[in-house]
Amino acid sequence: MSLNKVRQIGVVKLSKILYKSVQNHWVHYSLKRQGIQVGYHVTFSGKNNLFGTEISIGAYSRINCSYLDGRGALTIGANCIILFAKIFTATITFAQ
Repeated sequence: MSLNKVRQIGVVKLSKILYKSVQNHWVHYSLKRQGIQVGYHVTFSGKNNLFGTEISIGAYSRINCSYLDGRGALTIGANCIILFAKIFTATITFAQ
């Protein structure tokens, strides 16, 4: 990225973008280590709690301030938005 481009965007804004990117990569990494399948370009915002190892989240989905319990099986399809949800069922499927 050129210096002129950095000046146009602004150093503060650029640092916020980089911080959010690193944060999302860390969330993806930690969820995959727990056995949760996370698709490409899934974003997490706010405080989220994910329990269980049989959780699958499709590509381009967004999870915001939600509690997801996937002890049975929990599948969230691609391009889904989950906002302020509390899902406690044993088996549930959201698909497009």
